[in-house]
Amino acid sequence: MKNLVSYLWLLPALWLMACVPAPPIAVVEPTPTPTPAPTPHPATGAAEAATSLYPDLSKINTTFNRTFRDLYEEQLRDNPNALARADWPLVLARRTASILGVAAVYPDQSTPTPTPAPATPTPTWFEQRMQEKRSLDGAYDVKRGVTRPPSYYNGRTYYYDQYGRRVYY
Repeated sequence: MKNLVSYLWLLPALWLMACVPAPPIAVVEPTPTPTPAPTPHPATGAAEAATSLYPDLSKINTTFNRTFRDLYEEQLRDNPNALARADWPLVLARRTASILGVAAVYPDQSTPTPTPAPATPTPTWFEQRMQEKRSLDGAYDVKRGVTRPPSYYNGRTYYYDQYGRRVYY
């Protein structure tokens, strides 16, 4: 009890602290750091592939080259993230070709290489299944020679079928 009495003086102080609003805390917003625009990917392999597919791309001041450069500048301005991909030269070359109606030039386009036919044709699923069924011993769909000459029971003719059941005529 002695301990409780010694802390009774704290009750009014706690009550006053609960009624007084806390001073406002100033929140400082951090200034966002601007994200730099991504630099175009060098994409040397894609650039070589684009120039081999579209030879007019490597010739300066051709219609294809000018259109490609215009598309490149448009991508730099509007969507620089697209130029960060590794295949952006191919994408822009295909887009330029679709705009101009130009077809890609493939290296051996004059002599297409035919695909060789397989030596033995691959069996279909059904043929494989039929071979599996033929290999089963004692299959139910295989008829066995178990017929006997007709017998008589109460004047009725019967025989035994392949499964051993009695069949009446």
